[in-house]
Amino acid sequence: MACRAAAIACVLVAVGAVAPAAGAATFTWGTGVATLGAGSSIPAYNGIACPSATRCVAVTDAGQEVTFDPAAVGTPSAVVVDAGKTLYGVACPTPTQCTAVDDSGHQVTFDPTNAAATANLTTILPGAVRAIACPAATQCTAVGDASKALTFNPASPPNVAGGTATGAVGELFGIACPSVTQCAAVSQRGDLVTFDPTGSGFTVTTIVPDPAPGNNQNLNGIACPSETQCTAVDVSGRALTFSPAAPGMPTRVATGSPYLRGIACPAVNLCVLADNGGSSIEGDPTTPSSWTKGSLNPVRGINSVACTSVTRCVLAGLEARVYVGTGTGVTPPGGGNPGAGSPKAPNPGPASPGPTQVVPQPRGGNPILTGFGRGRVRTARVGGNGAFTLPGTTATCAPGAATCQLTLDLTGTILVNRLVAFGTARRTIKVRLGSSKRKIAPGRSVTVVPRLSATGLKALVKAKQLKATLTLKIVQGTTRRTAIIPVTLLAPRPRRHS
Repeated sequence: MACRAAAIACVLVAVGAVAPAAGAATFTWGTGVATLGAGSSIPAYNGIACPSATRCVAVTDAGQEVTFDPAAVGTPSAVVVDAGKTLYGVACPTPTQCTAVDDSGHQVTFDPTNAAATANLTTILPGAVRAIACPAATQCTAVGDASKALTFNPASPPNVAGGTATGAVGELFGIACPSVTQCAAVSQRGDLVTFDPTGSGFTVTTIVPDPAPGNNQNLNGIACPSETQCTAVDVSGRALTFSPAAPGMPTRVATGSPYLRGIACPAVNLCVLADNGGSSIEGDPTTPSSWTKGSLNPVRGINSVACTSVTRCVLAGLEARVYVGTGTGVTPPGGGNPGAGSPKAPNPGPASPGPTQVVPQPRGGNPILTGFGRGRVRTARVGGNGAFTLPGTTATCAPGAATCQLTLDLTGTILVNRLVAFGTARRTIKVRLGSSKRKIAPGRSVTVVPRLSATGLKALVKAKQLKATLTLKIVQGTTRRTAIIPVTLLAPRPRRHS
């Protein structure tokens, strides 16, 4: 990657070490280590995770994982865990468990101390899986193409192209899960998706205006050092810091990068960015003027970043190079000593969260959909007029804001006979059973009452029972919340004649 020399200030502080401008940066970055040898044909690192102070795991665009000690990188070995595929990201909830995702809908979970023997590859999403976060050893959430998300247990991952559409526009390129009940993902078209990965449904907020396809507003990465603070980065080198509960339209702050691919925040007042332009960039995300840009030696594009603590971070990128930064740490907000320890131990998480999909906890200032359970199938008896209810299901419009628009869509699968050369064959087709829209005034709640169309009701009466999917979307301003509920519909009871 060409170096934009005019935008980079280099200050040598020791042989093989370079530091950014004096008085602004926390880290001093060592010379980039060519971990797999030198040359332009060497694979690139697309993702990196550092589950302990002595272990980092990087993944390449050639389906390899590379494990090394950031304190003594040396010349580690590359192990193929996903032959012929491009690995996009990796998460390691423990030093002996990592899960990587690829460009073909796969996850691969492995023990980095013996990756070749332990790699377990399965299909989880259609299309590319762009990013993954694992807040616990028993819980990972992956996101990717078609704005889909899937939460699963990496010890027993699903092996089917599943996932649930979140309602965001464009592919989801980044995800962070600061706890086992809270995740935030960002899309290529400027949407933020927040959700509880153990629930069902999503809140979608447009945090970057989307001019048109092919725009330069793509959100490439996100980090959430706490449940109340996240920072996202975009392809124009800007950072956006916000509360995931009420993100609004955060200010996009220029960081000095021409193109950002990722971010790591070891503290709420310290983030390190993955600059595709080949620079070191760090700063306090709560202070826009604090972003500092420095040089790397040699200059190579950076695709990913991970931190073992506030005093050590690792950049990984083109030609499988890694750059280790060491620093003095930062003072926590409100005073105290600079942090210098390892990341907090991973949350053990729920015992076995299956591949259930995802709704956020109700939060002030946002519309709410409640009563839909956690992906379980609901059963409803349809009335003679085509209407039915699911007990406890409501839609609430947040007070003091815009009027909400509630949309309901009901689709089902039916068996039909198809003429063939020697008779008939039965096949399953998907049909729309009904749809409706209604407005909800701010501060008001309504019971959700789906209704089948005349055609849908006729199909149900003929079949007696149908498997259906109810999709609800409530929109208030720039916030969208979606819930997708599997439903078994029972035909109306026949009328009794006296």
